[in-house]
Amino acid sequence: MSTNMRYVRPTRASNLRALANNSRAASNELTARSQSPSGFSLSRSVYTAHTVYSMPTEGRFSASYFVSLHEQPTKAERSVSKSRTNSSAAKSRALPKAQVRSVGTQSLQTESIVESKLVTNDDTKSASSRLAHNLPNECVQDLKARCQAAVDSGFMMLYDHLEPIQLAKDEFEACHRKEQLKVKLKELLSRNMERIVESIDEVCGTAGAGEQKASPNSHLYSDIGRLRRLKQHMEGRFLQLNKNHIEQMNRLRADLEGKLLAGERHWQQTLGELQERLRHSETHSEETSCQLAMQNAALTAKDSAIESAKANMDKLSSRNMELKQLVKESDAALLSIRQELERNREHIACLEGQLNELKQRPAAVDILPVVQEKDQIISELKLKIEELLLLKDVHHDQEQTNLKLCAKNDELDAKISELQAKLNSTKAQPNDKDQKDEQLHLDQEFLRQELFCFQALVIKLREQASRYSEVVTTCTHEITELKKTIDQRYLESVGKDTQIKLLSNQLRAKEEQVGQLFEKLNCQQEKLMRLEECVKLSAGNTERHHQ
Repeated sequence: MSTNMRYVRPTRASNLRALANNSRAASNELTARSQSPSGFSLSRSVYTAHTVYSMPTEGRFSASYFVSLHEQPTKAERSVSKSRTNSSAAKSRALPKAQVRSVGTQSLQTESIVESKLVTNDDTKSASSRLAHNLPNECVQDLKARCQAAVDSGFMMLYDHLEPIQLAKDEFEACHRKEQLKVKLKELLSRNMERIVESIDEVCGTAGAGEQKASPNSHLYSDIGRLRRLKQHMEGRFLQLNKNHIEQMNRLRADLEGKLLAGERHWQQTLGELQERLRHSETHSEETSCQLAMQNAALTAKDSAIESAKANMDKLSSRNMELKQLVKESDAALLSIRQELERNREHIACLEGQLNELKQRPAAVDILPVVQEKDQIISELKLKIEELLLLKDVHHDQEQTNLKLCAKNDELDAKISELQAKLNSTKAQPNDKDQKDEQLHLDQEFLRQELFCFQALVIKLREQASRYSEVVTTCTHEITELKKTIDQRYLESVGKDTQIKLLSNQLRAKEEQVGQLFEKLNCQQEKLMRLEECVKLSAGNTERHHQ
């Protein structure tokens, strides 16, 4: 076993307790000496309950710390010790002196930790008085050395195990090491006590061979009691060290618990902040995902709207082609109508010339309604010509609007292709949506406005196309009706021409008849004139006859 000593620093409280115990022991000793001076023949330094670093009795700490190592002597031992009253006083004086020397050496080796003056009790006095007086000096020195070695080994084991107990990580480990130390101390003390008892038995067997055989080892009971007291003091010292260690561990535990609580609060606060940030980030991610879903839905809706607009534009373009074809057909019809109108104008001019000729001639009564009917037909044809001219102007305006509509359709196709390119570019860059949300929002607003404008334009173009289609249908219907009326009028004019020819022939015949009648009238007038002359002549003759 290692023999190096370790210094245990006393505290202020332990020093105060030592001073109080020393003063109390000194006062008790003075009072006891004043009362019975013969009862105190020695001043010895032993380890009892009045030492400087002694602990209270075992009953106070045995339940919470350790089981006491103190053992009370039995009744047989006390009876044997009482039977040794006739032993010599020299040995009884030599053994306490050896005890004083051993305890002094003990106190010097432990760096004067424990030192006080105590009184012996009646058991010690009776035991020391009953020890054998004829023990050799070598046996006493050997016993002293053995006791000193046992005490030193116990203290050395205690000091060797103090540092690991103080450096324990937690209270559980410290308690475990304390239990191990207690077991080792018990084993060490039991071995040393067995050796000492064996040696005492041997010494007592050789020294007291001539004494009674009933009590050969009774002179050693005092040593056993002393060793028990030393063991009790060692236990008290160990309990004191354990108490100091536990107080220090409690302080360290309180400090560590305070630090742990502060750290825990700090980490709880940090964890709360992180959780709050996590909730904010989750809500933000949910909002962004919802916005992206809405944007995707809006883009899909816009795609469908663009597709429908494209379909409508295709329909409008096909409708425009049909309208252009109808315009071409209407232009051809107008050309044919113009040619027919020119022919009708020439025919009307001829008819007007004939009518003028007929008007210049003396007209009969039955020709006037025919002439009036022809005038009415001519006026109606003039009105139809004016309507056809207006229809020509309308067709020209419609052609201009169709050209404008085609230009607008081309612009709309260009814008739709541009929007489709933008949409494809936005679809090709899905990873940059978070960085370009604002730009995408602005583009979406612009696209929405453009789409609204295009929708309004498409609606307007549809309305114009519907109006133009209605106008074209009405114009085609009117053209067909005009063609029918022109054909009918032409047929009627052909019939009227025949009638006019017949009438002209009749007029010629009537003129001839009138001429003949004029000739007859002239003849009759001549006859009448001749008759008047004849009457005048006859009247003149008669007057002359009457005269």
